[in-house]
Amino acid sequence: FEEGVATGLALEYNDRLASTTKEHSKRFAGLACIATQNPGDAADELERAVRELGFKGCLINSHTKGEYLDDKKYWVIFERAQRLDVPVYLHPRAPSPEMMRPYTGYPMLDSAMWGFTAEAGLHSMRLICSGLFDELPGLKIIIGHLGETIPYLLARIDNRWSAAPFPKKLKKLPGQYFKDNFLVSTSGMNEDPAALMMAISVLGADSIMFAVDYPMEDAGAAVRFIDAAPISDKDREKICHINAERVFSL
Repeated sequence: FEEGVATGLALEYNDRLASTTKEHSKRFAGLACIATQNPGDAADELERAVRELGFKGCLINSHTKGEYLDDKKYWVIFERAQRLDVPVYLHPRAPSPEMMRPYTGYPMLDSAMWGFTAEAGLHSMRLICSGLFDELPGLKIIIGHLGETIPYLLARIDNRWSAAPFPKKLKKLPGQYFKDNFLVSTSGMNEDPAALMMAISVLGADSIMFAVDYPMEDAGAAVRFIDAAPISDKDREKICHINAERVFSL
């Protein structure tokens, strides 16, 4: 949407969601919708949603018109999130128009089957490589699908960062920012316990939160998966509710 329409829709959405969460406050909390087309207004709407509506952060559907949030004009949003002590959930979407052409011709390739992971993983790595977390070390980003394959590749990412002449200097290796500033949810990853166990081994159970990915995935299957996963009861409790209570101040 254009900037004015998008900003108005975000405000309306947040007001509607607030009425629902207040009506069912023992069961639901909200994440704000913000229109990144105007970063300053988006930051203000995030603050309104947190301070006045009681929301616990915001959810951004990745790129806006092909632009990614590592561009410094968007950092006001992250600055406000850190100041408010709330996380940003970076939700994937289909690849940007410049990336889309190789995905065409195969149904679902551009979305949940592969495109979402490629797009959200790229976006997350751009945030890390930009130096955002050196400027805002307290910022927390949440991504789904057990980290969009990034945990699996952290050692290679750090190896290549150390070997390549990147112009941007970071205070830490990229993988350490992922461990320090990102949390991952189990959304859409309810089939293979090996993936969950790998994420725990790399990130630790404190960085993982249960999610069902409704309505795209079967919520019952997600619950059965986490109940049966071959992990300790302590880790299961952290993943199922303790981490979310901490991260979202529930």
